[in-house]
Amino acid sequence: MLFRSNVMSMGKICPHCNTPLVKVIVPRRRPWKLCLDPECPSKEEYKKKRASKSKAS
Repeated sequence: MLFRSNVMSMGKICPHCNTPLVKVIVPRRRPWKLCLDPECPSKEEYKKKRASKSKAS
């Protein structure tokens, strides 16, 4: 399935790494608010969840 999404600047700066925050809007889903830095400390919880899911598979 192909979904079209929009990426919008929130006009805010991440308090952890000082990079811009964006909002990703995907139809029929809740919007994601995230930092553009892939190594940002705010993403640690997401990385842990993803690692535990890959170990369980």
